[in-house]
Amino acid sequence: TKNCGRDAKTVKQHLDDSLKRLKTDVIDLVQFHEINYDNDPDWIVERGALREALAAQKEGKIRYIGFTGHKSPDIHLS
Repeated sequence: TKNCGRDAKTVKQHLDDSLKRLKTDVIDLVQFHEINYDNDPDWIVERGALREALAAQKEGKIRYIGFTGHKSPDIHLS
């Protein structure tokens, strides 16, 4: 599944919604969606989104964390 959240609260809500909608306790892959702008990686870290995803991974709710993007590949090197 994926989420567009850039802050901890939104990521938690998207994760909880996905778990409920998919009727599962574990999601194999959660991706931060649309990493399109050069400040998106910074926001994910600074606003707690990555921290929330890593906490969910540690709790066993997520197996892998990834990202998607549709613009410059250089953004993904940040």
